[in-house]
Amino acid sequence: MACIAGLDLSVGLAMHLLGRVNGDSPSSLDHRPDTVKLQPMPVAKTGAPLRPMLALVGGAIAIGFAPVFVRWSEVGLNATAFWRLALALPALWLLARRSSAEPLVPARGRGLLALAGLFFALDLCFWHASIALTSVANATLLANLTPLVVVLFYWFVRGQRPTLGFSLGAGLALAGAAGLALSTVTPAGTGAGDVLLGDAYGVSTAFAYAGYLLAVERARATGSGLQVTLASTAAAMVVTGGVALAFGENFWPASGAGWAVLVGLALLVHVIGQGGIVWALGQLPASLSSVVILIQPLVAAGLGWLWLGEGLGPLDALCAALVLGGVLICRRR
Repeated sequence: MACIAGLDLSVGLAMHLLGRVNGDSPSSLDHRPDTVKLQPMPVAKTGAPLRPMLALVGGAIAIGFAPVFVRWSEVGLNATAFWRLALALPALWLLARRSSAEPLVPARGRGLLALAGLFFALDLCFWHASIALTSVANATLLANLTPLVVVLFYWFVRGQRPTLGFSLGAGLALAGAAGLALSTVTPAGTGAGDVLLGDAYGVSTAFAYAGYLLAVERARATGSGLQVTLASTAAAMVVTGGVALAFGENFWPASGAGWAVLVGLALLVHVIGQGGIVWALGQLPASLSSVVILIQPLVAAGLGWLWLGEGLGPLDALCAALVLGGVLICRRR
């Protein structure tokens, strides 16, 4: 949710939700495991700690720029995903070298990390296709359905039934998602059929990122969060690069502005945005983070309106509120 996203991070507390399903404390699992584990910081009675709160808000805002950068990219959709990962790897490596953990994960966990990288690559490929065909708001909001997918997986595969509150939240979110499929907001050069396909890609993004989170959950037993992120990012880079080559996409930006967009995706979104959120999640209570993290789709929708001319009509705004409200209820259950 990458997100990170990646969704990228669009689903900032899905790993907290995984922890609750498995009986772990919410702070025992990372959202996107971009840093080594941090102990939760006690929250003062007068409010949340300032630095983690600023990191959480800043990270959510940074990730909100991702779909606009994808639209502005001068290279192919999958090539854009490749460069996001490739340009982020050096920064992640430096962070790993400065941490107390070794950058490389033990051999026994590499199969799981390869699987995580595959799902993360699918997440980015589906999300970028969704951004190209439907509105930025739709692509981002539908990708935020990941928490529903994760809990439904535990229900159908492991027999762990969701709570009544979760069922209510899921119903609201799915009703909102169905309404977004009827949206009249379309990117330039696309038609109604393209928008429906783009919405389908958005839902596929949620499923792919859920697979990534589930694989990362298992892989975390073999290495630190930063090790897992570094290895899964490298694996996803190989997959997205192969997909871009298979489709004959243009790999090289035509201008300095094109390179700036790719660097922005890598550093602002992948490293600073996700890194800031993960660090903040180790310091703040999940009840607070679950609300603040929803800034990300709102920022994406706002930038789509401001810079891409994709305004939301009354029905779109109502459906967006249903999705956000439903996801929020699910995360807090």
